[in-house]
Amino acid sequence: MNHGGADESLGAIARQTVLAWSCGLAIVGSVESDDGERLPGSLARTRVGWDTGEVTETPTWELVLDAARELHARVGEFRLDELIRQVQAADPARGRGTIQPTVQGMTVNAGTGPLSPCGKPLYRVRRGYYTLVG
Repeated sequence: MNHGGADESLGAIARQTVLAWSCGLAIVGSVESDDGERLPGSLARTRVGWDTGEVTETPTWELVLDAARELHARVGEFRLDELIRQVQAADPARGRGTIQPTVQGMTVNAGTGPLSPCGKPLYRVRRGYYTLVG
């Protein structure tokens, strides 16, 4: 059985496609390899909603920050559940498992989470309650 050449490339692309869909990423367009070969599909930094198929390019941290600003302006302190609902209203495809770690990474006095370009604009007032810093 031949495991090299084109068969291997197509297999790698197929595995990449399956992995991408399982992570909620879209396969779009095509990409050119270093040697000029055109490959059928590239990973885009987008998310695909499983229920709607809608593609959104807005990073989770940006949705969280927008939601936090809106909630802060409306109610001051806000609950994590309210923040998650607000993010999901903007992008129903974002799951709690994506939003909550992002919130942790954006919170000054919380555990670790992914770093966000906006830094740590959130402050945990008490268990489950947050506000904007400053």
